[in-house]
Amino acid sequence: MYDFLLSNDVGIFAPGIRALMAEMRALGPTLTVAPHMERSATSHSISTHLPLRLDQLESDIYSVQGTPADCAMLACRRLVTNPLRWMISGINRGANLGEDTLYSGTVGAAVEACLHGIRSMAVSVEGATPLHYDTAARVVRLLVENDSLIGDLKGRVLNVNVPSVPFERL
Repeated sequence: MYDFLLSNDVGIFAPGIRALMAEMRALGPTLTVAPHMERSATSHSISTHLPLRLDQLESDIYSVQGTPADCAMLACRRLVTNPLRWMISGINRGANLGEDTLYSGTVGAAVEACLHGIRSMAVSVEGATPLHYDTAARVVRLLVENDSLIGDLKGRVLNVNVPSVPFERL
């Protein structure tokens, strides 16, 4: 039984998803299903001509040889057996603004979960290096802890872009 599903488009070992895992695990059971390698700019594409390989890396962490949307779909259809509180995709490096949201695999994974009826958000961090993934992860945690302020997202995805600064400077 999981409260949270995490994914991204930059791969299972990316620093952004690792920061997100640390914050979300503090709030409840967390399942992470992400591409085995970077799959940026894949939008909401799904794999139709190749079999999807799902590799279990830890008890609650899986790698998929597919797109971010494939990851969300596999998780929703095969791994999640209870209603989730949130699906969170990210943390993407570089903002998803304007037409970039149409190309973003990070957004694509969140959209796929949304289509499965799960409250979803895509998260990015923008700014100069070093990127403050920890700041973005703390913002996500605050949003999740105060999700009543967000309202009903039925059929919509929340797209969150966080400046890359220390949390205290937000």
